[in-house]
Amino acid sequence: MERPLTGPEKAAIIMGFLPLDTARQVFVHLRDVEKRDLVKSIGRLKVTDFEDVEASVLEYVNILKGSPSGLIEAGIERAMDIMEGILSEEEREHILQNLFNDDNNLFESLKTLKDVSPIVALLLNEEPQLIALMASYMRPNMAAELLSTLPKEKMRDVGEGIAMMGQTNPSVLQKWEEYLGKKIQSFHFSDASPETNGLKNIVAILNGVTRATERTFFEALEDKNPELAKTIKNNMFVFEDIGLLDSRSMQKVFSTITDNEMIAKAIKTASPELKEKIMSSLPKQRKDILEEELEGLGPIRRDDSEEAQQVIANQVKEMERNKEIVIDRGGGDVIF
Repeated sequence: MERPLTGPEKAAIIMGFLPLDTARQVFVHLRDVEKRDLVKSIGRLKVTDFEDVEASVLEYVNILKGSPSGLIEAGIERAMDIMEGILSEEEREHILQNLFNDDNNLFESLKTLKDVSPIVALLLNEEPQLIALMASYMRPNMAAELLSTLPKEKMRDVGEGIAMMGQTNPSVLQKWEEYLGKKIQSFHFSDASPETNGLKNIVAILNGVTRATERTFFEALEDKNPELAKTIKNNMFVFEDIGLLDSRSMQKVFSTITDNEMIAKAIKTASPELKEKIMSSLPKQRKDILEEELEGLGPIRRDDSEEAQQVIANQVKEMERNKEIVIDRGGGDVIF
């Protein structure tokens, strides 16, 4: 293909590799908007370059597991799944208590975590500093899932802790080691912890949460630490940032996103300024169609609007990653 593949086109290629029954099982779990986009892409897809196929498959593998070693099912939750129904609760607990008594420490094992549910109960009542420390070791999508389970104020404090985290003092790690040792027999930490980019971590995590969680987090953080909230926002992309696009990029985005109902839901709760900028970027015929969609929507749930906003924001981020558009975030990084 002469142009870069879109996300739905890549997904269509992957679906073409799957057995029919497996493809159907995947399809069932998609959201309605994703189903529509995927069906359109499968129906229209014409691949003439094997490089596109190879790139899509490799990207899928990298996204799916994060690394080649991730192709093997492993981690804390995998161990628990295997023991479920075979060992008694007491036997499982005994094994897990000794899980970290070897050379591998807890923090390193968090990097392979693919399900946060085993540790949610463990961390729910813990101090935000500890949760932030553990979340900073997780993959962003897992940390995002963990963040979404927390109450509003704790979510704010944990997010703030992640954003401001640098190299963790070994004495602090020792403190948590002693504390956690009372809950799980022993955790062994290395003498020095790697330096982490707290701002980069929280941005990656927040880019993976729902719009509702994102809004809740920023509302809470802006009350406590408005400067940090502003810094985080300046380093991530949210739906409102579509207003930063120049007219050419805006037109390109909405020529790629063809679902008018989804766009209508997204701009239903957008600011009048952003709504007007999006509408003015569309050809007159499509603008008329979108206005009809808006009129026909009637009242909708805020969650439905935010879900549509997130789909569009994700598409814009993907287009920027593929260098199809440029987002001017200020600071002189864009040359016109």
